[in-house]
Amino acid sequence: MPEVLPLAIQIRLLDTLRFLDMKSLAYFEQTSSIDDRIRSILWQEAASLLLEKVTLWGPSARNALEQLKNQGFPSKQWVHELKILRRMFFPPKKWQPWISSPSFCSLKFFPQYLEASDIQNMQLGSNRSTPAVVDVNNYMDTSFRVPSPAAVAVSVGAFHGQPMVVSMQIETEGTIGDDICLGIEMCGDTKSMSLMLAPFSGHCFIKHAGPGPFMRSDVLASVDAPVSLQVWIQVFETGAIRFLRQAQGKDLEDSGLLPAECFPRWITNYFACVYCWGQCLQSPTTVSVGDARDTFPSWLADKPPSEMDVMWHLLETDE
Repeated sequence: MPEVLPLAIQIRLLDTLRFLDMKSLAYFEQTSSIDDRIRSILWQEAASLLLEKVTLWGPSARNALEQLKNQGFPSKQWVHELKILRRMFFPPKKWQPWISSPSFCSLKFFPQYLEASDIQNMQLGSNRSTPAVVDVNNYMDTSFRVPSPAAVAVSVGAFHGQPMVVSMQIETEGTIGDDICLGIEMCGDTKSMSLMLAPFSGHCFIKHAGPGPFMRSDVLASVDAPVSLQVWIQVFETGAIRFLRQAQGKDLEDSGLLPAECFPRWITNYFACVYCWGQCLQSPTTVSVGDARDTFPSWLADKPPSEMDVMWHLLETDE
């Protein structure tokens, strides 16, 4: 292809290539020579369309996106940067050291009965033999340090009508039950509700907005800790949600699908989220986001969902 195409051909080529999605555009770019000006326009438009589909969790995520814009990345690189942002956590700094972010895509939780100095000693001693479980009776300070539950969402979510799949790895150093849950925070203009899975106990929770009911169901069998678990959270275009869980060397387990009719119509945004009841947490626990995308990887894509068929029980709350 000549370095400079006639203007009429450039316009027709540009109009044609605008029908390509980003994946197809990348393939075309690899197999064909595109004029630099056309390439720049196409990737700039693709990046702009991508940003229009992004919903962000909180001011920290918005500030991170603004910083990326100000760094002047080429439009093509925005695709890569947004993939990173979709796996990123921004826990409040005032929650440290009980909740911290060792890497951009991971969270570390410590029991709230531990003092900051105790946590620092545990971290310094992580390279030598350290007890995995700390006796709660050895610590008298149970002051309220962070909310319980404390919710930390992945910085990029999905609008209603957009599919979302997030994979999280959870590892604990000792006993764990319902202390940490993985789930979806479903938000509207002025309120939100939570759907949560406790990966080790197999309990599923629904916390409705405001003073609404708090319910629990048994959707998966319990798993003994310590062990590493991978959990997939899937939000369908309709608003239906399901969880999948897999322990190393074990078969994939499906919680079943909660249809969109189970949730209120005011929901407009969905964020993958980690919930921690730090006052009950017994053992240090790490949660990491391994992947965040629109669809399952190919080896999971052919697993059809079945509707969740369980009994829900109303729980008492302190509210």
